[in-house]
Amino acid sequence: MNLKLFKILVTGIVSLLLNVAVAQQSITITGNDLHDAAIHNNLRPGYEYTVNANYGSHPRIAAVAWTNSGYNSYLRSLLSFNLSAIPSGSVIQSATLYFYSDPTVTGSSDANGNSQLSGSNAIYLEKVTSAWDEFTVTWNNQPPTTTADRVWVGPSISATENLQVNLAGIVQGWVNDPQSNNGLKMILENEVRYRSRNYASKNHSNTAIHPKLLITFVPPDPDISLAYKNEIESIFQVNRSYVSTGLLSDYGLFFTNIEKFNGVPTDTNYIEYGEWQLLYSSLFSSRFNTNASLQEPDDVFDQISNTAVANSGIIVLAGMHFTYERFRDDAVSNNLVYISDNKI
Repeated sequence: MNLKLFKILVTGIVSLLLNVAVAQQSITITGNDLHDAAIHNNLRPGYEYTVNANYGSHPRIAAVAWTNSGYNSYLRSLLSFNLSAIPSGSVIQSATLYFYSDPTVTGSSDANGNSQLSGSNAIYLEKVTSAWDEFTVTWNNQPPTTTADRVWVGPSISATENLQVNLAGIVQGWVNDPQSNNGLKMILENEVRYRSRNYASKNHSNTAIHPKLLITFVPPDPDISLAYKNEIESIFQVNRSYVSTGLLSDYGLFFTNIEKFNGVPTDTNYIEYGEWQLLYSSLFSSRFNTNASLQEPDDVFDQISNTAVANSGIIVLAGMHFTYERFRDDAVSNNLVYISDNKI
């Protein structure tokens, strides 16, 4: 084997702006990743059907106790959130649920608004403990909830208030145990007639006031399992000293596309810190011999985070310049290397 077996690739500077304090990513859960439905129980004779009717397209997320021709009528609501885009093991920094009132419903005595005619319209957001479907759920088959860790939201402050609710603890629990993520039920603290709480659902005609859940999180550090390491070691039966940079991309486990960092600073080379971590971890995994003296990823990430914390109010600019090698595209066809028994 000779040095012509490899192509040597040199990247330019990879830059990023690191927000002060901690490295984090953010995601907004809305639209098709958010599900909501109202459930209704109208006790007026002739309206018995409401307990078995589905209101998955209801325009409001409602918690209401009112009357219909003198008979009690109740609304509750269910919400759920698709969190599959958040990696397992992530640490939730914040999770804020945004509710928006319909600005056209301004009356303080309106069942479709925020009313406290008979007293406090405080609500609970309780964790649902079993699965449900927004287009089949009804009052009679509504899923159970638990009072553990439920969130109390105080009385409305205006007929058209918008609301922000901290769900960080609940979302962290769902990320830790995805099977427990069955969403939330919104219900009045006291279901006494002439109290209402209403916010636009994802079905409201005004898309600007649809609900959303904004989450910021720190993903787990990428890790290479011992099983993978042992397997890859057995495959590469080549003279490692020929890799002058110490980094062989074919040997690494890549969490992001390193080839887009081609030495020319562009918008795509200015990246979020989360991707910078993935890039560094990818290069670290491609260490093929001792010529590459890279620090452990955790140590590097801690140094950057500690620098940011120690310099509060200052934007930290971090960069990386690296050189690596890979097999030539024609290495096998030109008999520069051969593959036998799943080994190179």
